[in-house]
Amino acid sequence: MNRLVLNTSINMQQGANKFRNKLNNFITKKKKGDDKLIVALVLAALGVGLCIYFRNNIYDIMTSTVATLKTQIQNLIAGTVKA
Repeated sequence: MNRLVLNTSINMQQGANKFRNKLNNFITKKKKGDDKLIVALVLAALGVGLCIYFRNNIYDIMTSTVATLKTQIQNLIAGTVKA
């Protein structure tokens, strides 16, 4: 009788261990390309964060660049390009 209870207990533990291993493999299963996707998402988030943080500096640079370009185009049209 004790042997039957012991065998049943061992079989139940083995079944529980198999289920736990299958569940663990299912949850932690990696697919091909997951790492690259995560790196790409992190880099994109970092880029957006930096743009938000430096938005005033970026705005100033773009404004001055457009102003300089506008002046150069006006000088080109007027024929007085400074070399």
